[in-house]
Amino acid sequence: MKLTKKTYLSTEADKLIDRKFNELGKKRNAINVSSFFQAYKEIFFRIPKKGTNSHTTLYQESGQFIENPESSNSQKVKRLNKQLKELQSKVSELEHKNEMLKSTNVSQELEIRELKQL
Repeated sequence: MKLTKKTYLSTEADKLIDRKFNELGKKRNAINVSSFFQAYKEIFFRIPKKGTNSHTTLYQESGQFIENPESSNSQKVKRLNKQLKELQSKVSELEHKNEMLKSTNVSQELEIRELKQL
């Protein structure tokens, strides 16, 4: 039996040998939607109600993403309040014009009466 010894340059060895020690480190499980919700269910009661990492933060961030119904309702209320103010302003303007027309009509009627009496 004949033994042969093969030698490699370090650059060639780097191509052949994985020197990262991946097998020795902890493997991280890939997070997917299903595993996220499983973990969420497991830690639900340990999550604080308010604060940086809290249910409130999750609610606000999710709400922004899905256009939170509460915020969209408040936007509708703001828009309707704006329309209401505009309509109230128009009604006020029309009432003022109506009063002006009434006073003009009254003065014209008085003039007509005076002219008839002459």
